[in-house]
Amino acid sequence: MPLPYKPAADSRHRRACFALYRALVRQGLQIPLPNDILYETKNNPIPKQFAPRSSSYLVGGRKDGNPIPNLVINAFRRNKKLTSPRLICLALKNGYKFLDLFAQAKTQAPPRLPVAVSNSSGVLRNVFDQTTGREVAPDPPAEPEPLDPSRPIYNQIITFLRENQARVNHFLLKREAEKKPNPFRPHPDHQPLLTLLPPPEDDPNAKPVYVPTARPLPLSQLSGGVRKLPTLDHCSGYPFLRLSKPQSPVLSVMVWNNSRRRQLRVYRYQEMRDEDLPLAQMEDDWEEVVEGMHQVMEATTEENEPDWEAFIAKMEEKRQEKLMEKANEAKKRRSQSQSQQEPGDWVILPEASGRTDWANKPELTYADSWQICIEELGARLVRQNDHWVARGRALWELVKAERELAEKEAKERGRGVQRTVSPRYREKIEGWRGAWEKKQRKNRENKAKEAEERGDVEAAEKLREKTFRVTAPRRMGFSKRAMRNAIS
Repeated sequence: MPLPYKPAADSRHRRACFALYRALVRQGLQIPLPNDILYETKNNPIPKQFAPRSSSYLVGGRKDGNPIPNLVINAFRRNKKLTSPRLICLALKNGYKFLDLFAQAKTQAPPRLPVAVSNSSGVLRNVFDQTTGREVAPDPPAEPEPLDPSRPIYNQIITFLRENQARVNHFLLKREAEKKPNPFRPHPDHQPLLTLLPPPEDDPNAKPVYVPTARPLPLSQLSGGVRKLPTLDHCSGYPFLRLSKPQSPVLSVMVWNNSRRRQLRVYRYQEMRDEDLPLAQMEDDWEEVVEGMHQVMEATTEENEPDWEAFIAKMEEKRQEKLMEKANEAKKRRSQSQSQQEPGDWVILPEASGRTDWANKPELTYADSWQICIEELGARLVRQNDHWVARGRALWELVKAERELAEKEAKERGRGVQRTVSPRYREKIEGWRGAWEKKQRKNRENKAKEAEERGDVEAAEKLREKTFRVTAPRRMGFSKRAMRNAIS
């Protein structure tokens, strides 16, 4: 029957378990182990995927890669939620038995072995060669050292650790082999759709310029042999191309991330401008008032009383000057942003382009610190907006180039622009059309023979002399099913 309370919540039980845990970890760290069992550490470079997840077993700062403390941690984690007295007693008895086992293994163990400096694990991995700059195959793992029959308990621990390491390595390798590729990771041979040109040397702060690099492609390189005209679209100002349906999940994630990141930046900008900055200005005003009151009190003597009316008038005059200065700065920034705006730009925050020369200001206040953050974030938004505008223009040029190619191919084909076929598919169409024309000629010859049998020689001659129009059914150039039906 389970206990009415959790043993893990009892202070006496917790104290006993922690004492057993520390004793097991200390005894396990004192057992010298062969190099083929140790985990990767700073002095023992074995693959990291086989190292323990937690480093809490490192007692006294020792990092020799001993796997025994990690096994002790896993055992305590498995039994952490036990409430049955029978299972708890069995777990504690096993812990004390292993404590005695570690003590006996320590007495039977050979002297501490030197730490390995080569790859001694069961898995080979490439090593980076600094001289050649390439990855080379490592040396094969060292053979396990033979066990001494005169140490039976120590041999049992070493055998168990090697079997456990082999089982874990096999499981990890199997998981790596069955691991599915990440659908959101771009292909290694992927070529970017647009390329950012470097700014001119005489104007490093010029607006960015993008050019298409991966498109438009010739008809022979298109998948499926069909040219589908892309559509330029945008989401919260971020431009992108719709190429096919359904939309790629990579494109969806990219568009969502960019639009969401910009929205968060805009929200933060508005919050700092409308809430944080006014509060900071009120704090500065209050500090100025308190400082002025201290100055008035210091200048007051027994003969001269404090002139509070003059002080209030002076504070009001300063407040009016600050209001006029803010209004003039806002007007100046709006005029500058409107003069710098170009047709077609998506300017969301025009006042964010103005920057203040903070280096020439003698003393910075609390409100100035918020103003610096606001201007920096506003400059980032304007810079991002310039990049998005440049990308939109480059994508529009790409769309126009695709349309020009489609029109050119349509003129060569002699049809409309709605459907463009590859040369390989065009050969199939011409073959089906030839078979259809042959069938039409055969039908006319049969009709001419039937007319001769009826005695209508004139109709038979007209059927034979009539020029055959090289045409096809209305949908023959667009439907395989119509062509096959016409041939059959």
